[in-house]
Amino acid sequence: MTARIPFHRPSIGEDECRAVERVLRSGWLTSGEEGRRFEAELAAATGAPEAVAVASGTAALILGLAAFDIGPGDEVITSPLGFAASVEAILARGAHPVLADVAPRSGNLCPRATERAIGPATRAILAVSLGGDPAELDALRELARARGLLFFVDAAHALETRTAAGPLGADADFCALSFYASKNLTTGEGGAVLLRDGERAARLRRLRVHGMTRAARDREGTARPWEYDVAEAGYKANLSDLAAALGRAQLAHLETRWEARRRLVARYRAALEDCEALLLPSAPDAGRHAWHLFAPLLADERLVARRDAFLERLGAAGIGVSVHFRPLHHHTAFRALAPREGALGAAEDRARRSFSLPLFPDLRSEELDRVVEAVRDALREIGA
Repeated sequence: MTARIPFHRPSIGEDECRAVERVLRSGWLTSGEEGRRFEAELAAATGAPEAVAVASGTAALILGLAAFDIGPGDEVITSPLGFAASVEAILARGAHPVLADVAPRSGNLCPRATERAIGPATRAILAVSLGGDPAELDALRELARARGLLFFVDAAHALETRTAAGPLGADADFCALSFYASKNLTTGEGGAVLLRDGERAARLRRLRVHGMTRAARDREGTARPWEYDVAEAGYKANLSDLAAALGRAQLAHLETRWEARRRLVARYRAALEDCEALLLPSAPDAGRHAWHLFAPLLADERLVARRDAFLERLGAAGIGVSVHFRPLHHHTAFRALAPREGALGAAEDRARRSFSLPLFPDLRSEELDRVVEAVRDALREIGA
């Protein structure tokens, strides 16, 4: 029987195994020196003055918003095409998410639609880099600056993304990263906040450990290890040294694994470029795509109506697929966020056309060929 090709397979080598074993043998498992080194190396790799490691990408969003005192009475404009964490973080802070439409090809927030959504209570724009695409991010940043708004980026897909202006971590008020199991860099579970402001970074380091002025590692071996203060109510959101060690080992391979995904995207494009049924994602004219996802769009309305049947055929052929994303306002919990009819037309249309194919550094040539063959077969079966 032919083995199934998963949608994602993590790249874990001997470096990662040795790093985790080192921590296991050290006697210190929670946040400590590994975490500090991971933060320093992550800041250097992303061009961010500060990196604060946390327990998840969702925690990164919540803590980032907390660092800028986003709360009740504030509105934050964000994308309807992203994971639930984007709006959940805004709601967790007591603020109100406002959904604006996306640019059709990139799926990122449309600057014109975002500008129309700005109101008296708007405090910030939270842009989502869908799949790691840098499109529209520079324009959104300039819009935020021109209107006196904070500019945040949900960069869960976008660790290696660069815009024309440079790394995301260097030009936003904060960027939230995710190191979930399927991300380009994984710590199993984890995330980080990239910031330019050292004082806010120090506050985040308190907030991630319940607002304590001295975390456990800072008190270890001191004369009075029991003494600390809770300066403000915080969260339990620190990253363990086990996870940080895995992240450091992953970080050492970040560029080579990005290059492997870029080559796979080039192969996908070459193999599918004659397929008129598909609109293929492409590299940006300026900046750099992180290639967290390879997400074509179905070009023909007849095929769009049969998108789910197409994906079911790929699944039956042993190909792992996904959709990024179902619009957030289609979920039960967020239906109240839906604006007037037609206001999110581009997002609705893209969500109906989009699907994501396997893309990870260890995807073998013969596996990619099988994916391409299965895509062509499934398209023929649904009438392409």
